Amino acid sequence: MIESAHRKLAVDAAEYVGALRKRLRARMDAMGLTEANGWVMVEKIVDRREGGARWIFAPMHATRSAPPTLECAVVIDSDGGVVPL
Repeated sequence: MIESAHRKLAVDAAEYVGALRKRLRARMDAMGLTEANGWVMVEKIVDRREGGARWIFAPMHATRSAPPTLECAVVIDSDGGVVPL
């Protein structure tokens, strides 16, 4: 029972993160921040003091600054649940 609940949490998180990556990539492409122009999507996981972790997605370029408004994130709480931001 617990294993199946954990599996569902993992599937939910993976689906949400996949959709978040896809949405950010579409926004980057719409702004011309394409891989062909040297842009990549980076991910960073930061522990939260109150528990869980914040998973951050943002565009990055070797020589250009990324628009800060394109950063997006999701919180994975201590129980493994997804908390959309």
